[in-house]
Amino acid sequence: MLVDSSGYIILHPDFMDATENETSRFAHVHLTVTEIKLAYNLIQDDLLVEQHCLDHQERREIPFWIVSDFGQFKLHV
Repeated sequence: MLVDSSGYIILHPDFMDATENETSRFAHVHLTVTEIKLAYNLIQDDLLVEQHCLDHQERREIPFWIVSDFGQFKLHV
């Protein structure tokens, strides 16, 4: 599995088995949706970190995730 710096899955074994009609369901799939246990462990180890930005038009904070390259890889999967 390969994820980008925001935690969105770029490559997953399920993608390889998908038919042409199924490929659209894999667009913009986040690690926290499909690999919940792994995401939880990454969050616990401070490798997947929640951040917030301000939507000035809506006047609210919007959460987003970043994959941290700091910390040690001590996954408990």
